[in-house]
Amino acid sequence: MRGLVGFAVVFVVGCVPRPSEPPDDPWAGPPVVSNPPHPGCQSDASCASGQVCARTGACLAPDQVRAIHVSWTVSGMPASSTSCASAPDLQIELDSTSGSGHLAYLPLPCVEGRFSVDKAPISIDKVSLGRAYGGSGWQSAKIDPVTGEASLDLPY
Repeated sequence: MRGLVGFAVVFVVGCVPRPSEPPDDPWAGPPVVSNPPHPGCQSDASCASGQVCARTGACLAPDQVRAIHVSWTVSGMPASSTSCASAPDLQIELDSTSGSGHLAYLPLPCVEGRFSVDKAPISIDKVSLGRAYGGSGWQSAKIDPVTGEASLDLPY
């Protein structure tokens, strides 16, 4: 009987989910990318004729998607290993203020200084960028409706 109690305790403890942790933790698993994977289409071939598969998983007309390019600096300096030392991994969220689209990616290396998404729904008009894994110092900006560009200056 004592063996069964020990087994039950180990089994229950082993099933407790782990909290989000930085990527150097071997239990953290693959990087979190909320889109993709996603429900819906996975490629243009899975959409009706004349439509494309947006990165949100929706099949849309080609004139309803665009490329988005987000660039950032850190305290006014170009992103580099020095300027990004206090926030090496970032998380980016692209949202629609009308609520009709969301993309999120992490970890995003701060030193890159730029992130692009092709085939984003044109409804996505806001970007938020900050420290990955729940960090502080998030900044937000509107995405230019014509160019698809947005720029942010992170306060780290």
